[in-house]
Amino acid sequence: MGFIIKNRTYYNSLGQIVSKEIFENEWNAFIKKLDEEYHKQLDELISIIPLDLSQEEKMIFIFNWLVNNINYEHNLDYNNDGSVTCQIIEIYNNWGIKVSDKYAPLLLKKTICAGIVPVINDICTKLGIESTSIRGETRELENGNRVKHIWNIITIDGLPKHYDVIYGIYNREKGRNPLDYCLISDETLQQLGPHCNYDTTVFYNNTIKK
Repeated sequence: MGFIIKNRTYYNSLGQIVSKEIFENEWNAFIKKLDEEYHKQLDELISIIPLDLSQEEKMIFIFNWLVNNINYEHNLDYNNDGSVTCQIIEIYNNWGIKVSDKYAPLLLKKTICAGIVPVINDICTKLGIESTSIRGETRELENGNRVKHIWNIITIDGLPKHYDVIYGIYNREKGRNPLDYCLISDETLQQLGPHCNYDTTVFYNNTIKK
C-alpha cells in the first residue's frame, strides 16, 4: 500500500491538498475498508472447506482453490539484489495496494510470493494449523535469473512441509501438476528445485515423509 506525501503536503485519495487531520481520517477509513473486505473474503473461503476433511486435506483444498482462483503477476521490476519493486494498483481513487500486499490475492486475484504467504498464515491461524514463512531464492519464472523468494512451511502432526502456492500457480500456467509443491518434504523440494539458499534447520530434527 502507499500514499503520497510531497514536501510535508498531505493529499487525499482524489489528489487534493488537505490538512494532516483530514488525510489521516480518510487514510484510516481506507485501511479499515481493506481489512473488512479482506477478512470477509477470508471467512468466505474458509466457509467452503468441507467439514469432514483432515488438516492435511484442508490445506490441499486451500492450495487448489488459491492456485485456480489467483494469478501470478509477471509484470515486475527486478532490482540488482533480487528483490522486486511493485507499483501501486489504484482501487480507491488515487490510493491502492501492491501485488506484494496481503490484500492483493483476495481483493485483486493476483499476487506474488510476498502477498500470498501472509494470507496462508492467516488461513492456518483460523484453522488451528501451524504455519510460518521461509525465505530463500529461486529462479525467476521468466528468464531463470536467481531472485529472492518466500513460501510457507506448514506443520501437520509435527511434520513441517513445504507449501508453495506461487509455484503451484506457475505449474498450472505451464500445464504441470500444481500439487508438486503442496505439502512436500525438504528432500522432495530439493529434488524438484529450483528453491535454494534457505534455512533447513526446521527439518533437521524431524523425519520428513514424502
